[in-house]
Amino acid sequence: MTRTRPGAPRLVTIAGAGDALWGIDQEGYAWRSREGQDWQKRSRVGTVDALTAANYDTAYAATSLALYTLN
Repeated sequence: MTRTRPGAPRLVTIAGAGDALWGIDQEGYAWRSREGQDWQKRSRVGTVDALTAANYDTAYAATSLALYTLN
């Protein structure tokens, strides 16, 4: 069973570090949150192959052609 928090984006990729969560939605937008609360839409990176979160302020998304710093 999948549980969805009201107001949370539908993410296809997610990564976490400490209390930080970062995700990429189906349209390629990056989102961040603290412990799944109050999601904030960030920049558009498109479809990514990998995502890693360093902390709440920074994450990294990779495609076959580029590495993006998300903040």
